[in-house]
Amino acid sequence: MNALRDALAPNLGKVLTPEVAVEIMQQFARNMVDGIQTYDVEPLHHGEYVYQLERLEYILDELHELHQAHWLETEKHRHGIPFKPDYERIIDQERNGRFMQFTARHNDVLVGQTGMYISTSTHTKQTIAKEDSLFVQNGHRIGVGRRLIIYARDSLFQLGVTEITVTAKLVNSTGKLLTRLGFQHTADEYTLVREQKDVFA
Repeated sequence: MNALRDALAPNLGKVLTPEVAVEIMQQFARNMVDGIQTYDVEPLHHGEYVYQLERLEYILDELHELHQAHWLETEKHRHGIPFKPDYERIIDQERNGRFMQFTARHNDVLVGQTGMYISTSTHTKQTIAKEDSLFVQNGHRIGVGRRLIIYARDSLFQLGVTEITVTAKLVNSTGKLLTRLGFQHTADEYTLVREQKDVFA
């Protein structure tokens, strides 16, 4: 039912022409066969917090605020580059089962999120997940980040993912938390950003 709902949602209010009908059927087919199916993931309630899988395209305004805060806090090495997320591309991946958006809400207010890209490993042919971003607002971090990671981990494993990779930035202690949750420190990442003269071009 959710696959059909997600196929119909972008076309609500449109006249049902043959072209619109074809688009609905194509989107429905993509929802059913591409990527991994996420409709059996149940929310986790813990006190005033709810951890759940949501559709990025439906909560984009809320998420963008968290993405901006995340960029300012953890991406200082890239502050010479304009922050211009390609949400259309991410939404396309989400619709095709290749991106999952996990959230943490406090009394229905979005306070934490982690996005995961889903793919098939070219080395093992297994389904793998790679974290795109992980962020919890100040004032909600004690326990919430831990439970968000656990919820995402358990949901991904439930859906057949065999390997999860999360990046821990040096500006915080996420690496220590990941280690306590069973993640192995397997690599160090190095970044070189080319200097740009006009960052607003």
